[in-house]
This record gives sequence, structure tokens and C-alpha cells, in this order.
Amino acid sequence: MELSDLAVFDGNLISCDDRIGLVYKIENNYKDVIPWIFLTDGPGNVTKGLKAEWMTIKDDHLWVGGLGKEWTTTDGIFVNYHPMYVKRIGHNGDIQHIDWIDNFKKLRSALGIEWPGYMIHEAVQWSDVHKKWFFMPRRASHEPYTEATDEFAGTDLLLIADENFNHVEVKHIGSKGTGYRGFAAFSFIPGSSDNLIAAIKSEEKDGIPVASYLTVFRLSDGHVLLDEEPLKGAHKFEGIAFI
Repeated sequence: MELSDLAVFDGNLISCDDRIGLVYKIENNYKDVIPWIFLTDGPGNVTKGLKAEWMTIKDDHLWVGGLGKEWTTTDGIFVNYHPMYVKRIGHNGDIQHIDWIDNFKKLRSALGIEWPGYMIHEAVQWSDVHKKWFFMPRRASHEPYTEATDEFAGTDLLLIADENFNHVEVKHIGSKGTGYRGFAAFSFIPGSSDNLIAAIKSEEKDGIPVASYLTVFRLSDGHVLLDEEPLKGAHKFEGIAFI
């Protein structure tokens, strides 16, 4: 399995698998990973599992999403829009497949990026305090997707959208650096009125994890309180949750 995020939902610690689309409950002091539901890709009428990358809680439901870009070949040739659907999951495991194609395109447009340019999402949260969506893209490029160039497309971006994606605000957090590092996860720090954010940036080279870094910043003015502190080991950490 490749677990891609963490969330606390309905009293359970939840994670999702970006290889086969399973959502798990993590139980017994983190010793057991129990399959809960299976998420199919796109509109839900295909056999392929969702490449699940992020989770958040909104309206008492668990929302799970993927890359948020068109599925392409390794050379950037369009295949389908399936990664631009999101899943809305109830407490009993009921699933709604929601078309977010236009929403993801609006996020790109806020940066002047249009197809075949792209943006890849692994870090998304809804804030009940602000009543807004928050996105920290892992990759963004005005150029077509290729495996060779994608590893250099890491961002320093924070995108904030209202509930209906009618307005998107763009912020820059920290340093973009060489572009190897991109946001893999973030979470609002409890007790901060959703003004403090802890985020993980990860770094890969030739598809192999190299390192992960923790950063903490203040949303109100973008001030960085902890500047990309390296986490121990050559690992790609992809989830962060406060329990």
C-alpha cells in the first residue's frame, strides 16, 4: 500500500491508498490498518481505484480527492478527466462522486495556467472557521506534463477559494527553492482559529524519496515560524493530523 494522507473522521483515524483506492481505519494503537471502503476513479463507473491523495472534513462528511489534473500519458497526452472528481463520504460509507473539473481549472487560472499546463494537488483542507477551501499544490507548471520535468515543478503556493470557487486568492509561502520540494500535506494547528498551519514538503529525485521537511507558518500574514525543518530519514511523508 501507499498511504497518502491522514484525517480524523467519526472518531476514527483514517488514511487512503493512492495505489488501489482503499480507505482504511487505523486501529489498535496504530497496529492494525482495516480496509473500510473502496473508491473507484472518476465518476465512479470504472474498475480502476482512485489515486487518492488528500482528505478533509466538510459538512460532517469525509472528502477525498486525487491529483486534480487531467490523467495523461507520461508525455502529457490527454487520457481522461478522472483525477478531477472528488468523493464525498458519509459516516456509513455512502459515497458521492462529484465533478470538480471546473473547480480545479479555476485554481489553475488564478495563476494564469491553462491546459496543457497543469497543477498537482496532494494537500487540501476545508476550514469551517474561514468557510473556505485551502490548497497547497505539490506541482505547478505552465508547460505540458512530462515525467522528466515534473520533479522540478514544486511550488511555494497557497490557494484559498470560497465555497463555490468564485474567487481564488494566491499566496506564496516560504521559498520555492530548486523546485524539487513540493507540499505533500498540511493541517490547521488546533487552538489557533485556523491561523497556524503545519505543512510537510517532500522531495523526490528520479521517483525515489529523498527527504521530507516540516514547516509552520501564520496564515494571516504568511510569516514562517519554522522554515522547512528536515524530518529524519530519506522518506516521503504524505499525511499530517492532530489527534
